[in-house]
Parts: sequence; C-alpha cells; structure tokens
Amino acid sequence: MSSSLDRLFVCTRCKKPVTVKVIKGTTKLIVIGKCPNRHGKRFTLSLSDLNDWAPILDSHFFKCIRCNTPITFKTLLKGPWAKVVITCPTHGKNDTRILPKVVYTALSTGKKEDKYEPPSPTTPSIPTCQYCGESTQVSYISQYSRYFCYKCERYIEDQKVVEKVRSTPEMDELKIKIKNLAEKIDKNLPHAICELPAALNMPHIDSSRIESILLDMILKGELNGELDPATEEITFLDAPIVSTAVSTPTDKTTTPQVCTRCGSELQYVEAKSAYFCKKCFEYTARTPTAKPSAIEAVRDFDYVGGQVRFKVAIRNKSKLVITNIGVELDIPAEFLLVRILPEASLDDIDRGLSKIDKLMPNSSQGIDYYLEPVACGTGVISGIAKFQDAEGNYNSTPVKSREIA
Repeated sequence: MSSSLDRLFVCTRCKKPVTVKVIKGTTKLIVIGKCPNRHGKRFTLSLSDLNDWAPILDSHFFKCIRCNTPITFKTLLKGPWAKVVITCPTHGKNDTRILPKVVYTALSTGKKEDKYEPPSPTTPSIPTCQYCGESTQVSYISQYSRYFCYKCERYIEDQKVVEKVRSTPEMDELKIKIKNLAEKIDKNLPHAICELPAALNMPHIDSSRIESILLDMILKGELNGELDPATEEITFLDAPIVSTAVSTPTDKTTTPQVCTRCGSELQYVEAKSAYFCKKCFEYTARTPTAKPSAIEAVRDFDYVGGQVRFKVAIRNKSKLVITNIGVELDIPAEFLLVRILPEASLDDIDRGLSKIDKLMPNSSQGIDYYLEPVACGTGVISGIAKFQDAEGNYNSTPVKSREIA
C-alpha cells in the first residue's frame, strides 16, 4: 500500500518527486502538483485513507518546488480551508499552497512550530531596498551572500560588489551576448530566464545571476525589456525610443493626443512623424480614424454545479479569415482553473490559454473556462486575445476585466 502511494507523488515523465501545490475536494480529493522540471501532475486520494497518505504528503507539501532547503511558512485558517504561504530562503519566493483544513491538521509539520530562522546577517546593518525604499522586509540570504526584498521579490546588491563582478571579462562577455540575443530573439513575447544560459551558450552561469544583470541593464537603459520576478520571465521589447509628449507645430494649443484603443497619452516620434502608444507598443493615429480591431472579445459568467463558468466569445468582424487565435486569461488566486472547453492541454490550463485555429468572416467561437473557488472573496478576471490577420500581421485585443464573487 505504501509503495503504491509513494508512486503517486513521483512525476510520470522524469521520475522526480512532485511538490503538492493545491488539494481540493471533500471526500474524494484532487491533488495538483509539479516536479522540479515544471511537469504538472494531477491525481486523486480518498479522505478515508488520510492516515495512510498524510505522512507521505507531509514531505511533499512543506518544501520548495526547486530545492530541498528548509523552508519557513505561515498558515491562515479560514472556514474549511487552510492557506499556507511557503518561503524558500534560497530562492526567496513566496509560494501559496491551499488544502482542506482537515488535511492540514493531519500533517505533522503543520502541528509544529516553525523553528527554522534565516541566518542573521553578518554585515553591520540591513540596507534599504533601492526599488521600494523599505528595509522591513529585507533579509540576508547566506547561500548567495546577498540581500533579498520580499516585498519587491528582488535581490538587493552591494554596489561595490556589483561593479567588481561586472568588471570581469566573463561578465562583460555575458552582457555583450545578452545584447546580441535581444536583437535576434522574438520581441514582445515572454521568455523563461532559466532557458537563457543555454541560449547564450554559457550553461555554467546561474540563471539568478543572469536575472540580476538583466535587471541592471534595463534600469540603466542598456536593454529594452520588462522583467517579471514572479514568473521569472523576460520580455524583450521592440518599442522605439520616443521623445517627450509634444504636439506638432499646428497643434500647440490643443490637448494631448490619446490612444484610441487604451486611452493612454501618446508620445510623438519625430523620426516617424507619428504617434506611439507605450502601453499598446504600436503606432496609432492621432484621431479616432484608427483602423478598428478585426476581432471582438465579449465575456460573461454564470454558475454551474458549484463552479464558475467564465464565457468568452471571439467574434471576427472583418471580411477575411483570421488564424492562430489565442485567448489567455489572468486567473486570480481566489479561483482555480480546472477545465477549458473546447478541450485544452494541462500546460494550457496552467496558463489559462485557449487556442482557436481559424475563424471565418462574420462568425464567432465560444470558449468556456470552468473555475473552482478555493478561497473566500471576490476576484477580477481579465485577459488578452491575440490573432493573425489575413496579411500575416499579429494583433491583439483586450478581454475587459470582470469581477466575480
């Protein structure tokens, strides 16, 4: 019995242990987790056999998904659920786990006081975060000899150490390779930072060091991109360097121009003699004569069997066929996406992504996202619909946010 239960907590693809992230259900529990290689796994357990598999779950729940370093955790018990926020001192990330309270009370680690404390800093004083200006949530990570701000989820570096490290030939070579990669790689698409060492042909460089250098290059204006510490992804942008918001000589007395799509203030690019929207990252017309989007995304929701069904309808308003349609929703932490219709893969469900191959002129396609509440409260769901028009150009239109209780 024990050996069969142990196999449930092992990845079927790479045979590595699975870290459990969510447990939901009442008598028949659905367990969702990931291995260190980010392979998802989902299986079921019976609540009646809680005493048999609780000791096994304990070692797979209170751990970092990427390493075996001792962790710290905080627990919030509300109603029948337990919300556990796990912090890894090595990777410095706050990971939220959710499970029924009856399961949490059966775990031996949950009954103990967390006696692990991060090592005290050896430096004279705790520095202030240069991003948020606070020092109350800054901790010293002894393994990397660096400070980490848990509010910004970023490392705080000693400027003297940074300059010394970056003055080495290896770091100079790395910055040159990053700039060359930024010119060749696909723009405006997120790329995992953990894949950059192989793409740069420098596999011996740790991805956390590359993340630190990317952030420094972006802040200094040496690289045009956006870094997301939460998802550990970098997006290289192709937006041009624009001048300050000015009006053309004939419009000196008029109000500033705004984007017809998102309403943001436009920047005038003298080299193109046109206006540019930083939020949409595209050139746009000064007046409402801009070309309308070829598609329209309409959303609504209802309740089906204790779940929330979030419905998105994609309409092709043009007279030509559009292809490669992808609708990606931003699912809040209060809800768990369990199913997408038409059927989608597990990886797409994790991303909240649904794909449509093509859409004929003046036709529409509906997509149903089935969400299960995992915490009390309300959440706001928004997203974006991307597509390729008949001329081969990629465009997008927003899925307007909707509050769900």
